[in-house]
Amino acid sequence: SELLIDILTNPSFPESELVKLKAEVTSRILEQQGKDNSLARKHFEAWFYGDHPYGKPIFGKIKTIPKITSASLKSTFDKWLHSGTI
Repeated sequence: SELLIDILTNPSFPESELVKLKAEVTSRILEQQGKDNSLARKHFEAWFYGDHPYGKPIFGKIKTIPKITSASLKSTFDKWLHSGTI
């Protein structure tokens, strides 16, 4: 349980793992782009929900994946999910 607490309160976001995860997410997005039902759902949700988070693709967009860095993840964690809120 101490290990889990440490992981949740002091994440390291190693770059090597981030590279793998970004490749997996990019592959998943490309796979979804090749499926008619996924494209229909994506466009319907964008139309129906508009700017609400439900209208955004759950895996993000191909063009935003390279912008994710260990530093940006750490900054987001520190801002929104710091140990005082967990």
